[in-house]
Amino acid sequence: MKKKFMIFISIIILFSLNFCSDSKNNEIVTPSNPESLKKTEITLKGFIPFEQMQDTFIIVKSNEVNPKAADCFTKVIEGWVIHHFDPKNGKNIGIWPKSLWYQNPSYLQELRKYGYRNIFHQGDYSYFTQATNNGFNATNIMCGISISGWSGVINQYGNVMGYYLDEPYTHSYSLSTLTSIYMYIHTNTNAKFYIGDYKPCQCFDVYSLLCDEVYVSTYSNWYETIFTCVFLEGSNDQRELWNTMHNRYSNKNLSNWINLYKDVGEFSNLCGKANNLNLNKLWTYQLDDNSNYVMQSQHLMQFSNSAWYAGYLRRYSQYTYYYYRCLDDTCEECQSEEGSWQLYEVIYGAMREDIPN
Repeated sequence: MKKKFMIFISIIILFSLNFCSDSKNNEIVTPSNPESLKKTEITLKGFIPFEQMQDTFIIVKSNEVNPKAADCFTKVIEGWVIHHFDPKNGKNIGIWPKSLWYQNPSYLQELRKYGYRNIFHQGDYSYFTQATNNGFNATNIMCGISISGWSGVINQYGNVMGYYLDEPYTHSYSLSTLTSIYMYIHTNTNAKFYIGDYKPCQCFDVYSLLCDEVYVSTYSNWYETIFTCVFLEGSNDQRELWNTMHNRYSNKNLSNWINLYKDVGEFSNLCGKANNLNLNKLWTYQLDDNSNYVMQSQHLMQFSNSAWYAGYLRRYSQYTYYYYRCLDDTCEECQSEEGSWQLYEVIYGAMREDIPN
Protein backbone atom coordinates (compact mmCIF):
# COMPACT_ATOMS: atom_id res chain seq x y z
CA MET A 1 0.00 0.00 0.00
CA LYS A 2 2.87 2.37 0.81
CA LYS A 3 4.49 1.73 -2.57
CA LYS A 4 1.24 2.45 -4.42
CA PHE A 5 0.77 5.65 -2.41
CA MET A 6 4.26 6.87 -3.29
CA ILE A 7 3.66 6.12 -6.99
CA PHE A 8 0.44 8.12 -6.88
CA ILE A 9 2.12 11.10 -5.21
CA SER A 10 4.95 11.04 -7.77
CA ILE A 11 2.52 11.03 -10.70
CA ILE A 12 0.55 13.95 -9.23
CA ILE A 13 3.77 15.95 -8.79
CA LEU A 14 4.94 15.21 -12.32
CA PHE A 15 1.61 16.12 -13.84
CA SER A 16 1.35 19.36 -11.86
CA LEU A 17 4.76 20.47 -13.05
CA ASN A 18 3.92 20.01 -16.72
CA PHE A 19 0.20 20.79 -16.94
CA CYS A 20 0.38 24.12 -15.13
CA SER A 21 3.26 25.38 -17.27
CA ASP A 22 3.04 27.10 -20.64
CA SER A 23 5.86 25.05 -22.13
CA LYS A 24 6.36 24.62 -25.85
CA ASN A 25 7.95 21.77 -27.75
CA ASN A 26 11.65 21.33 -27.03
CA GLU A 27 11.69 24.10 -24.45
CA ILE A 28 14.48 23.58 -21.89
CA VAL A 29 14.02 24.91 -18.37
CA THR A 30 17.28 25.10 -16.45
CA PRO A 31 17.48 27.21 -13.28
CA SER A 32 20.31 29.68 -13.77
CA ASN A 33 20.13 31.60 -10.51
CA PRO A 34 19.05 30.98 -6.90
CA GLU A 35 15.65 32.63 -7.41
CA SER A 36 14.68 30.46 -10.39
CA LEU A 37 15.94 27.39 -8.56
CA LYS A 38 13.70 28.26 -5.64
CA LYS A 39 10.65 28.44 -7.92
CA THR A 40 11.19 24.96 -9.39
CA GLU A 41 12.53 23.22 -6.30
CA ILE A 42 10.69 20.14 -5.08
CA THR A 43 12.02 17.82 -2.43
CA LEU A 44 10.78 14.23 -2.42
CA LYS A 45 11.11 12.10 0.70
CA GLY A 46 11.66 8.50 -0.33
CA PHE A 47 12.38 8.61 -4.06
CA ILE A 48 10.48 5.98 -6.04
CA PRO A 49 12.74 3.00 -6.91
CA PHE A 50 12.77 2.04 -10.58
CA GLU A 51 11.01 -1.30 -10.20
CA GLN A 52 8.06 0.32 -8.45
CA MET A 53 7.35 2.54 -11.43
CA GLN A 54 7.15 -0.06 -14.17
CA ASP A 55 3.38 -0.48 -14.02
CA THR A 56 2.69 3.26 -14.46
CA PHE A 57 2.62 5.40 -17.58
CA ILE A 58 5.91 6.97 -16.48
CA ILE A 59 9.12 5.43 -17.89
CA VAL A 60 11.98 5.56 -15.39
CA LYS A 61 15.62 5.42 -16.38
CA SER A 62 18.91 5.91 -14.57
CA ASN A 63 21.13 8.69 -15.88
CA GLU A 64 24.40 10.09 -14.58
CA VAL A 65 23.67 13.78 -15.01
CA ASN A 66 26.82 14.88 -13.18
CA PRO A 67 29.86 12.83 -14.38
CA LYS A 68 31.65 13.65 -11.13
CA ALA A 69 28.91 12.15 -9.00
CA ALA A 70 28.07 8.53 -8.38
CA ASP A 71 25.00 7.28 -10.29
CA CYS A 72 23.09 6.81 -7.06
CA PHE A 73 23.05 10.59 -6.56
CA THR A 74 21.14 11.35 -9.76
CA LYS A 75 17.84 10.11 -11.21
CA VAL A 76 15.77 10.87 -14.28
CA ILE A 77 12.03 10.31 -14.53
CA GLU A 78 10.74 10.58 -18.07
CA GLY A 79 7.51 9.83 -19.85
CA TRP A 80 4.37 11.20 -21.49
CA VAL A 81 2.66 13.78 -19.27
CA ILE A 82 -0.76 15.27 -20.07
CA HIS A 83 -0.29 18.80 -21.38
CA HIS A 84 -3.76 20.10 -22.31
CA PHE A 85 -7.22 19.38 -23.72
CA ASP A 86 -9.09 20.98 -26.63
CA PRO A 87 -12.78 20.67 -27.57
CA LYS A 88 -13.68 18.36 -30.41
CA ASN A 89 -15.44 19.87 -33.40
CA GLY A 90 -19.12 20.32 -32.63
CA LYS A 91 -18.61 19.64 -28.91
CA ASN A 92 -18.02 21.90 -25.93
CA ILE A 93 -17.74 21.86 -22.16
CA GLY A 94 -18.58 24.72 -19.82
CA ILE A 95 -18.09 25.48 -16.14
CA TRP A 96 -19.77 27.48 -13.40
CA PRO A 97 -16.57 28.07 -11.40
CA LYS A 98 -15.94 29.08 -7.82
CA SER A 99 -14.78 32.67 -7.38
CA LEU A 100 -11.23 31.41 -6.77
CA TRP A 101 -10.92 30.52 -10.45
CA TYR A 102 -12.13 33.96 -11.52
CA GLN A 103 -9.81 35.94 -9.25
CA ASN A 104 -6.54 34.61 -10.63
CA PRO A 105 -5.89 35.07 -14.38
CA SER A 106 -3.60 32.03 -14.45
CA TYR A 107 -6.44 29.89 -13.07
CA LEU A 108 -8.78 31.03 -15.86
CA GLN A 109 -6.09 30.13 -18.39
CA GLU A 110 -5.73 26.78 -16.64
CA LEU A 111 -9.45 26.13 -17.17
CA ARG A 112 -8.82 26.49 -20.88
CA LYS A 113 -6.04 23.89 -20.64
CA TYR A 114 -8.64 21.54 -19.15
CA GLY A 115 -10.64 22.05 -22.36
CA TYR A 116 -13.21 24.58 -21.16
CA ARG A 117 -14.35 27.15 -23.73
CA ASN A 118 -17.70 28.09 -22.13
CA ILE A 119 -17.96 29.71 -18.72
CA PHE A 120 -20.87 30.72 -16.48
CA HIS A 121 -21.01 34.17 -14.92
CA GLN A 122 -23.27 35.60 -12.25
CA GLY A 123 -22.46 38.50 -9.97
CA ASP A 124 -19.47 40.83 -9.90
CA TYR A 125 -18.85 42.47 -13.28
CA SER A 126 -15.09 42.32 -12.65
CA TYR A 127 -15.29 38.53 -12.99
CA PHE A 128 -16.84 38.95 -16.42
CA THR A 129 -13.98 41.26 -17.39
CA GLN A 130 -11.44 38.77 -16.04
CA ALA A 131 -12.96 36.03 -18.17
CA THR A 132 -12.99 38.08 -21.39
CA ASN A 133 -9.40 39.19 -20.73
CA ASN A 134 -8.22 35.61 -20.35
CA GLY A 135 -9.47 33.69 -23.34
CA PHE A 136 -13.26 33.50 -22.91
CA ASN A 137 -15.21 35.46 -25.54
CA ALA A 138 -18.48 37.10 -24.54
CA THR A 139 -20.23 34.74 -26.96
CA ASN A 140 -18.91 31.83 -24.86
CA ILE A 141 -20.24 33.20 -21.55
CA MET A 142 -23.60 32.21 -20.09
CA CYS A 143 -24.92 34.77 -17.60
CA GLY A 144 -27.16 33.81 -14.71
CA ILE A 145 -30.31 35.81 -14.04
CA SER A 146 -32.84 35.77 -11.22
CA ILE A 147 -36.57 36.31 -11.29
CA SER A 148 -36.05 39.90 -10.13
CA GLY A 149 -33.70 42.35 -11.81
CA TRP A 150 -33.29 40.23 -14.92
CA SER A 151 -33.74 43.09 -17.39
CA GLY A 152 -30.86 45.03 -15.83
CA VAL A 153 -28.54 42.05 -16.25
CA ILE A 154 -29.56 41.59 -19.89
CA ASN A 155 -29.05 45.30 -20.58
CA GLN A 156 -25.60 45.18 -18.99
CA TYR A 157 -24.21 42.12 -20.76
CA GLY A 158 -26.06 42.22 -24.08
CA ASN A 159 -24.95 39.75 -26.74
CA VAL A 160 -23.43 37.00 -24.64
CA MET A 161 -23.98 33.32 -25.42
CA GLY A 162 -27.16 33.26 -23.35
CA TYR A 163 -28.97 33.85 -20.08
CA TYR A 164 -29.78 31.09 -17.60
CA LEU A 165 -32.65 30.89 -15.10
CA ASP A 166 -32.53 28.03 -12.62
CA GLU A 167 -35.56 25.84 -11.90
CA PRO A 168 -38.47 28.16 -12.76
CA TYR A 169 -41.06 25.37 -12.53
CA THR A 170 -39.79 23.99 -9.21
CA HIS A 171 -39.80 27.55 -7.78
CA SER A 172 -43.26 28.24 -9.23
CA TYR A 173 -42.20 31.29 -11.25
CA SER A 174 -45.07 32.76 -13.23
CA LEU A 175 -45.42 31.91 -16.89
CA SER A 176 -46.03 35.56 -17.70
CA THR A 177 -42.62 36.46 -16.27
CA LEU A 178 -40.91 33.72 -18.27
CA THR A 179 -42.67 34.95 -21.39
CA SER A 180 -41.42 38.47 -20.71
CA ILE A 181 -37.84 37.26 -20.21
CA TYR A 182 -37.90 35.15 -23.36
CA MET A 183 -39.31 37.97 -25.49
CA TYR A 184 -36.95 40.58 -24.00
CA ILE A 185 -33.86 38.48 -24.73
CA HIS A 186 -34.87 37.76 -28.31
CA THR A 187 -35.98 41.32 -28.99
CA ASN A 188 -32.90 43.05 -27.61
CA THR A 189 -30.01 40.59 -28.05
CA ASN A 190 -28.72 37.71 -30.14
CA ALA A 191 -28.45 35.57 -27.01
CA LYS A 192 -30.41 32.45 -26.08
CA PHE A 193 -32.56 31.75 -23.03
CA TYR A 194 -31.67 28.63 -21.02
CA ILE A 195 -33.48 27.12 -18.06
CA GLY A 196 -32.70 24.23 -15.75
CA ASP A 197 -35.09 21.96 -13.89
CA TYR A 198 -35.58 18.33 -12.91
CA LYS A 199 -39.29 17.55 -13.18
CA PRO A 200 -40.10 16.62 -16.78
CA CYS A 201 -43.87 16.24 -16.86
CA GLN A 202 -46.98 17.73 -18.45
CA CYS A 203 -46.92 20.58 -15.89
CA PHE A 204 -43.43 21.53 -17.06
CA ASP A 205 -44.24 21.27 -20.77
CA VAL A 206 -45.37 24.87 -21.07
CA TYR A 207 -42.17 26.08 -19.36
CA SER A 208 -40.13 24.23 -21.95
CA LEU A 209 -41.87 26.22 -24.69
CA LEU A 210 -40.63 29.50 -23.20
CA CYS A 211 -36.90 28.83 -23.54
CA ASP A 212 -34.36 27.82 -26.16
CA GLU A 213 -32.78 24.98 -24.20
CA VAL A 214 -33.56 23.08 -21.00
CA TYR A 215 -31.02 21.26 -18.80
CA VAL A 216 -31.31 18.77 -15.95
CA SER A 217 -30.20 20.77 -12.91
CA THR A 218 -30.01 18.14 -10.19
CA TYR A 219 -27.48 15.42 -9.33
CA SER A 220 -29.81 12.61 -8.29
CA ASN A 221 -32.68 10.73 -9.92
CA TRP A 222 -36.05 12.43 -9.46
CA TYR A 223 -39.00 10.44 -10.82
CA GLU A 224 -42.72 11.11 -11.27
CA THR A 225 -45.01 9.14 -9.00
CA ILE A 226 -48.43 7.73 -9.89
CA PHE A 227 -49.74 11.22 -9.14
CA THR A 228 -49.31 13.57 -12.09
CA CYS A 229 -46.53 16.15 -11.64
CA VAL A 230 -45.61 14.82 -8.18
CA PHE A 231 -41.94 13.82 -7.94
CA LEU A 232 -39.80 11.94 -5.44
CA GLU A 233 -36.03 11.76 -5.18
CA GLY A 234 -34.43 8.42 -5.88
CA SER A 235 -30.83 7.25 -6.18
CA ASN A 236 -27.71 9.36 -6.72
CA ASP A 237 -27.50 8.11 -10.32
CA GLN A 238 -29.29 10.73 -12.42
CA ARG A 239 -28.92 8.99 -15.79
CA GLU A 240 -32.53 7.76 -15.83
CA LEU A 241 -33.71 11.33 -15.24
CA TRP A 242 -31.51 12.39 -18.16
CA ASN A 243 -33.29 9.78 -20.29
CA THR A 244 -36.72 11.06 -19.26
CA MET A 245 -35.83 14.71 -19.88
CA HIS A 246 -34.28 13.96 -23.26
CA ASN A 247 -37.11 11.72 -24.43
CA ARG A 248 -39.64 14.44 -23.59
CA TYR A 249 -37.73 17.51 -24.80
CA SER A 250 -35.07 16.09 -27.12
CA ASN A 251 -34.91 19.13 -29.41
CA LYS A 252 -34.21 21.42 -26.44
CA ASN A 253 -32.30 19.16 -24.08
CA LEU A 254 -28.84 19.74 -25.57
CA SER A 255 -26.86 19.68 -22.30
CA ASN A 256 -27.14 18.86 -18.59
CA TRP A 257 -25.34 19.89 -15.41
CA ILE A 258 -22.65 17.68 -13.84
CA ASN A 259 -21.45 18.43 -10.31
CA LEU A 260 -17.66 18.54 -10.01
CA TYR A 261 -17.89 17.48 -6.35
CA LYS A 262 -21.03 15.42 -5.83
CA ASP A 263 -20.59 13.50 -9.09
CA VAL A 264 -16.94 12.53 -8.54
CA GLY A 265 -16.76 8.84 -9.34
CA GLU A 266 -19.63 9.13 -11.85
CA PHE A 267 -17.92 11.29 -14.49
CA SER A 268 -17.30 8.43 -16.90
CA ASN A 269 -20.88 7.14 -16.69
CA LEU A 270 -22.37 10.62 -17.08
CA CYS A 271 -20.15 11.64 -19.98
CA GLY A 272 -20.89 8.33 -21.67
CA LYS A 273 -24.62 8.81 -21.18
CA ALA A 274 -24.39 12.36 -22.57
CA ASN A 275 -22.67 11.04 -25.66
CA ASN A 276 -25.30 8.31 -26.09
CA LEU A 277 -28.00 10.99 -25.92
CA ASN A 278 -26.12 13.08 -28.52
CA LEU A 279 -25.80 16.07 -26.19
CA ASN A 280 -23.37 18.42 -27.91
CA LYS A 281 -22.13 20.16 -24.78
CA LEU A 282 -21.76 19.58 -21.06
CA TRP A 283 -21.95 22.08 -18.21
CA THR A 284 -20.13 21.45 -14.93
CA TYR A 285 -20.99 23.01 -11.57
CA GLN A 286 -18.10 23.70 -9.19
CA LEU A 287 -19.70 25.76 -6.40
CA ASP A 288 -20.24 22.72 -4.15
CA ASP A 289 -16.53 21.83 -4.24
CA ASN A 290 -15.13 23.34 -1.03
CA SER A 291 -11.87 21.40 -1.18
CA ASN A 292 -8.54 23.16 -1.72
CA TYR A 293 -7.07 24.19 -5.08
CA VAL A 294 -5.12 20.94 -5.49
CA MET A 295 -8.19 18.75 -5.00
CA GLN A 296 -10.33 20.98 -7.21
CA SER A 297 -7.68 20.63 -9.93
CA GLN A 298 -7.77 16.86 -9.56
CA HIS A 299 -11.56 16.87 -9.97
CA LEU A 300 -11.21 19.01 -13.10
CA MET A 301 -8.61 16.58 -14.46
CA GLN A 302 -10.83 13.58 -13.74
CA PHE A 303 -13.76 15.18 -15.52
CA SER A 304 -11.70 16.25 -18.54
CA ASN A 305 -10.27 12.76 -18.89
CA SER A 306 -13.79 11.32 -18.82
CA ALA A 307 -15.00 13.88 -21.35
CA TRP A 308 -12.01 13.05 -23.58
CA TYR A 309 -12.76 9.34 -23.41
CA ALA A 310 -16.45 9.99 -24.20
CA GLY A 311 -15.58 12.02 -27.29
CA TYR A 312 -16.04 15.62 -26.11
CA LEU A 313 -12.37 16.61 -25.92
CA ARG A 314 -9.03 15.99 -27.59
CA ARG A 315 -6.09 15.29 -25.26
CA TYR A 316 -2.43 16.12 -25.84
CA SER A 317 0.62 14.86 -23.95
CA GLN A 318 4.24 15.97 -23.99
CA TYR A 319 7.30 13.80 -23.45
CA THR A 320 8.99 15.25 -20.40
CA TYR A 321 12.26 14.64 -18.53
CA TYR A 322 12.57 15.42 -14.81
CA TYR A 323 16.12 15.50 -13.45
CA TYR A 324 16.67 15.02 -9.72
CA ARG A 325 19.72 15.22 -7.49
CA CYS A 326 20.03 13.58 -4.10
CA LEU A 327 20.58 15.90 -1.12
CA ASP A 328 21.97 13.21 1.18
CA ASP A 329 25.62 12.29 1.80
CA THR A 330 25.71 8.59 0.93
CA CYS A 331 24.21 6.28 -1.66
CA GLU A 332 22.58 4.29 1.13
CA GLU A 333 20.71 7.35 2.35
CA CYS A 334 19.66 8.32 -1.18
CA GLN A 335 18.20 4.89 -1.94
CA SER A 336 16.44 4.56 1.42
CA GLU A 337 12.83 5.46 2.04
CA GLU A 338 14.07 8.57 3.87
CA GLY A 339 16.14 9.79 0.91
CA SER A 340 15.69 13.43 -0.07
CA TRP A 341 15.64 14.37 -3.75
CA GLN A 342 15.50 17.78 -5.40
CA LEU A 343 14.17 18.57 -8.86
CA TYR A 344 16.67 20.81 -10.63
CA GLU A 345 15.92 20.59 -14.35
CA VAL A 346 12.93 19.89 -16.61
CA ILE A 347 13.24 19.30 -20.36
CA TYR A 348 10.16 19.24 -22.58
CA GLY A 349 10.15 17.11 -25.72
CA ALA A 350 7.71 16.13 -28.45
CA MET A 351 3.94 16.63 -28.26
CA ARG A 352 1.38 14.05 -29.36
CA GLU A 353 -2.38 13.64 -29.44
CA ASP A 354 -3.63 10.79 -27.26
CA ILE A 355 -6.27 8.46 -28.71
CA PRO A 356 -8.69 6.74 -26.29
CA ASN A 357 -8.36 2.95 -26.21
